[in-house]
Amino acid sequence: MSQTQRRPVVFLHIGPMKTGTSYVQNLMAANKERLQTTGHLFPGGSWDRQVRGVQDVLRRTRHDPQVRAAAQGAWAALAREVLEYDGHASIVSVEFLSFAGAAAASRVLRSLDAADVHVVLTVRDVTAIIPSRWPTEVHNGSTVSWPLYTRALRTGAVSGRQGRLSPFATVRRFSKAQDVERILRVWGDRVSPDHLHVVTVPPPPADRRLLWSRFATAVGMDPAECAEPPRSANESLGYPSTELLRRVNRQLGRMRPSDYNPTVKAQLALNALDDRRLHERRVLLDPMTFGLGLAWNARAREVIVRSGARLVGDLDDLPVHLSEDERRRLAVPQPPPTEEEQLAAAAPAADAMVNLVRRRARHLRRRGQQVTVETFDASVAAERWRSASDPVEAAAADIARLARTAIELHRRLRA
Repeated sequence: MSQTQRRPVVFLHIGPMKTGTSYVQNLMAANKERLQTTGHLFPGGSWDRQVRGVQDVLRRTRHDPQVRAAAQGAWAALAREVLEYDGHASIVSVEFLSFAGAAAASRVLRSLDAADVHVVLTVRDVTAIIPSRWPTEVHNGSTVSWPLYTRALRTGAVSGRQGRLSPFATVRRFSKAQDVERILRVWGDRVSPDHLHVVTVPPPPADRRLLWSRFATAVGMDPAECAEPPRSANESLGYPSTELLRRVNRQLGRMRPSDYNPTVKAQLALNALDDRRLHERRVLLDPMTFGLGLAWNARAREVIVRSGARLVGDLDDLPVHLSEDERRRLAVPQPPPTEEEQLAAAAPAADAMVNLVRRRARHLRRRGQQVTVETFDASVAAERWRSASDPVEAAAADIARLARTAIELHRRLRA
């Protein structure tokens, strides 16, 4: 590189999860071509390649051979693409980067040593993150119930460990991903304060475009460059559907992501059950867990100020006091999902798995393979569920059995 040649500029949006990341990513993906005409690269061909690249560089592939094969060399290819780009800047946005420790962050930055690297952290009110994070954990395979999840979070906080030593992996992940102090220390030790950006997520009823406007400001682009709306959203499932899925997960047992994600996560959770989202109630925080979130916000505000990072937004987006409206709402305990609510979700869930099994069986037959699948009559199954001693458990068992069949067919399709 000649002395007069400008160094490539790379923004690493490191998340963490449930801080508006999917909205930002989907918006950039929907406007990828437009961004490039204005000098901003959202690299990787598809966003999945960014995910595989980050899994590769963070070495998060060792437990799944399929993921390891897909991720091999993906970070080197992604780094080469952004280093060769001669526009204004490239933007890599993957939440897994928020989990990076000192060694992993150094490895990422060494691979981009020829670039001018900025780090962008989005931060959101933890009282909003907790009830959206639990459904995400469940549609990624967790079997931890909502009451147990919140109790474990509170136990970790009371003991001073913020859940990092919890016996529940879901709680450990939450505590690590939402530890703003740790994240800012890891990345702030490796980039200068003027290259470290914190974007606060505006609370409802603010227009979601305000988050995009703030993010665009942090990465130095005109928000109008992304006019096309995102093609998908990552909203949380309702309480009844999430509880049903948790019981399906318990029936399935532990599974590799390459088996679970294309069938249970993508087809059951984010397709069939997501359609019920607007008709179901969401999980609500109890007073003690709400207090935990407010205390977490207070710590985050302190460390953001101490870090010297460039702030885009308002620290008041991270509330530290309970409003009167919230106090009144929290005074009414939330009952768990009823049997009827969960069975209402079970019917479309079973139908979705039946249809998926049929589609995959057809694909295999077109390849000339012999495929025999069981006949499943949803109306007959629904009657059988209701006559069982635990109707929801009976429904979860049937859905899990169909999902196992769909998973086995998927293995044959990718073989």
